[in-house]
Amino acid sequence: MRYFILFFAVIAVTSACTTKIPQGQPLPELTYQHLKPYALQASRITIDNQYSPVTDPQDMSSSFPTPPDIAVRRYLENRFEAGGTGNEIVFSIEEAYVYQRVEGQTGGLSALFGNRGKEVYDMMTKVRFYQRNALKEEGQSTTLTFERSLNLPQNYSLVQKEKAKLEFLESFIKSVDVAMLEAIESQGMMVFADESSARAPLQLLTTPKSGR
Repeated sequence: MRYFILFFAVIAVTSACTTKIPQGQPLPELTYQHLKPYALQASRITIDNQYSPVTDPQDMSSSFPTPPDIAVRRYLENRFEAGGTGNEIVFSIEEAYVYQRVEGQTGGLSALFGNRGKEVYDMMTKVRFYQRNALKEEGQSTTLTFERSLNLPQNYSLVQKEKAKLEFLESFIKSVDVAMLEAIESQGMMVFADESSARAPLQLLTTPKSGR
């Protein structure tokens, strides 16, 4: 079994923002329905979301516009498709949690003079992929682990926090995409590689919030 741990730099959010959201409009969710998929050497692609946020009382992923396990699942569903025969390829989302902590001054005279603390969101996502034959026997698997943190000033408004979380998750999935494509290609699972598709930026598209 192969394991890869990818550590990303901590993201400290300031007033500068990149995602343009019209004033007064609801925040979009990440869908990835626009992606041109990669064809894999498999007769079937299965996405197995093993993670359930309700089983972890510390998990704050529901505070994000799109919870990370749902964002990863949608990305995998739209990025890869079956393009061969024989074995099935399974993508298993093992972990996708967000833990929140507070650092720095949160009250007293320091806060009164504007020296407030910060909210830190530590995100960890683990995806395992492997081939499975008709007898449901698993082949060698590869596990990718992604870790990243988001720092937000406590004096941010709710709208500012929501927007920062959306941009953070968008950047996070872009990094997942790069690592996932490299890992799959190294395993010889791709039928073909389209450079224009690989380097196309992952856009924001809206989708109803009902259902996971």
